Amino acid sequence: MIGMNNQIKRVFSVTLLLAAVFLLFAQIALAVPEYEENVKPSYVVLLDSKSGKVLYSKNADESIVPASTTKVMTCILGLEYGDLSSEVVVSRAASRVSGSAFKIKEGEKIVFSDLLMGLMLCSGNDAAAAVAEHIGGSTEVFVEMMNAKAREIGMTNTYYINPHGLPVKDGNEEFNNRTTAADMAKLALYAMKNKTFMDIVGHSSFAVPKTNKNKARTIKNTNRLIKSDFKEYYQYATGMKTGFTNEAGNCLIATAKKDGMELACLVYRDDSKDGRDRWSLAKNLFEFGFDNFVTVELESLLGKVKPVTALIENYALNDKDGGLLEFEKPAAEYVTISKSVYNSLNGGSDSIEAVCEYIVEEPIQAPVNKDDLLGAVKYVSVNTGDVIYEGSLIATRDVYEAGADIGTEDQPVVTMTPKPPDVIIPPREKGLVWMWALIPVGLIAFIVVRLLTMKKSGRRRMTKRRKPQYSYRIRR
Repeated sequence: MIGMNNQIKRVFSVTLLLAAVFLLFAQIALAVPEYEENVKPSYVVLLDSKSGKVLYSKNADESIVPASTTKVMTCILGLEYGDLSSEVVVSRAASRVSGSAFKIKEGEKIVFSDLLMGLMLCSGNDAAAAVAEHIGGSTEVFVEMMNAKAREIGMTNTYYINPHGLPVKDGNEEFNNRTTAADMAKLALYAMKNKTFMDIVGHSSFAVPKTNKNKARTIKNTNRLIKSDFKEYYQYATGMKTGFTNEAGNCLIATAKKDGMELACLVYRDDSKDGRDRWSLAKNLFEFGFDNFVTVELESLLGKVKPVTALIENYALNDKDGGLLEFEKPAAEYVTISKSVYNSLNGGSDSIEAVCEYIVEEPIQAPVNKDDLLGAVKYVSVNTGDVIYEGSLIATRDVYEAGADIGTEDQPVVTMTPKPPDVIIPPREKGLVWMWALIPVGLIAFIVVRLLTMKKSGRRRMTKRRKPQYSYRIRR
């Protein structure tokens, strides 16, 4: 019987071990997927446009030359400051800019919206110069606008010297616009919010009307991902811009949309022949993103998660919440999570917990002021530890310290109207009142005197019973 019990224990132990191993591998399987294919281009970023979450990156913060992807900024400023129906007269300087061209001519009168098409589809350097002069009054002023916009968007490692991306030669030296793939990703996300911009870059071709200097013609987009007659075509592609210079190599900012999810892929320094690797890499990264991730509203995921709270110590006694500080849940926004985690959360086999990290000493002591930054919170998957969302813990109210009079700040002091006593003592009864007041006083005096007398009497008796043990006489 004992042997039988030992055997059952062994079987039970092995079962538990196998279950633990299974759970371990199950968690690994549910972890955030990673793109594992060999990536040849030097600088790459894949991110979700709605949430801003980066799904893949390579050397994203290293300095690069943006080449003609510079024109994304030029077009955005054109749309924000220009009138699409206005007429632009092309200057001699603009018509003579070298490199890829829209082939506009000096003195040509062209509608501004058509000029933007030539800027983005056929990557006209001449069109970029014409846009700059039209919006800024001069190229120099427009470049200042470009750099100001870059700072506004948060492109902290970007500096422009011209609106088209061509290198500028000064003697034996060559100067370029400088940026990073991470900064260009910020610009791409900003541009994707502009519907007119996305409409422009989504054209595979465009019929340019006749002008005073040019016949009607058709221009084609340099982005092969949106051209159905090319093998590089990708059915979910929506834009955005290509680029090339000797120093920059082949560049690509590509966007795609599938099942409500919008992704941006940036590829810089593709040194393959004709830059063919950028097309296949962009498609592969898009498929990786669409297959493994999902974009959802955060509010829908946190519906069952309890609010984050902190108990503040040394709070004022009249604090209506007893020192309990409740933080607000994150505002409605989009987050990108792996499909496996999303399916587990939806199926009920996983849940979300809030993990807090405070930047103030714990336990938190009052006073706490509204809008104080107290720490950070991560909402994570219980099963995998995947971070669903990260945010700040900001005090939603004032928590006053003990001794503070809550609610009196900047308020006048309220005094009570004097109230007459309920019973007024007639003058003839005042003597009787004083007599009753003297009784307890007299009683207290009697008790004190009696105690002192008893103590003195006790001392006399002690003196008679024994001799003093001191070497001197005690004075009485």
